[in-house]
Amino acid sequence: MSRIGVIGCGKMGSAIVMGMVQHEYIEPEHITVVDNHIELAERLGTSLNVCVGEDNLEAARGVDMLILAVKPQHIEAVLDEVEPVLAPGALIISIAAGVTLKRLATLVGTSRKLVRVMPNLPAQVHAGMTAITPNELVQDLEVASVLELFECMGDAVLVPETYMDAVTALSGSGPAYVCLFIEAMADAAVLLGLPRDLAYRLAEQTVAGSAAYLQKTATHPAVLKDEVASPGGTTIAALAELEARGLRSAVIEAMRVCAQRNQEL
Repeated sequence: MSRIGVIGCGKMGSAIVMGMVQHEYIEPEHITVVDNHIELAERLGTSLNVCVGEDNLEAARGVDMLILAVKPQHIEAVLDEVEPVLAPGALIISIAAGVTLKRLATLVGTSRKLVRVMPNLPAQVHAGMTAITPNELVQDLEVASVLELFECMGDAVLVPETYMDAVTALSGSGPAYVCLFIEAMADAAVLLGLPRDLAYRLAEQTVAGSAAYLQKTATHPAVLKDEVASPGGTTIAALAELEARGLRSAVIEAMRVCAQRNQEL
């Protein structure tokens, strides 16, 4: 890729730009960023030496890849504005939740190369999980390039578009569920007498360490759970209470509602 434009410099847009620069995916002077809040774009320009455009057209004109890091309700207006200045073979990448490839094609035409992406917030610390769905016009080398781009921010995987609602409910929104669980554990620890800062430190590392253990050992979560829960012990008593209060079914129902909402956007 010789030139990349990024429209939207919020949390995800900034994470994408930082990942590209820090992992040397492309030279910073070949990236142009814009945002309605100019201070967000200028912050990236100052910290990463990327180019700051004056408007969306400057970010889109003649680029090889255009990354749309904007909210779903803004995607139509942005594409309507920039489509006339896009190069014929430009790759258009959208991170807008719920906006399908079909919907994107109705906005820019069926001859455009389109990629639908669902990243998540841990991308800001290079620990993200990104799902990627290209349309049939995107060539294999371009798909590989998009995978490489999002691997700058963590892990990335190709999925069929039919998975995207479930992906959004899992990895897209999942960090919020995990943070709620961490907060609940910390609150319980404070109730039991721990200082707040220590409670959060223990809770955060417990979650991070458990995930790291599962990844490094390829262990099924149920196996680790059973290893911790000894017969008649404290952990199995706690697990029984969580099951009795419906933790598992609450998570399942929450994700079902999340996926449904993603379809409605």
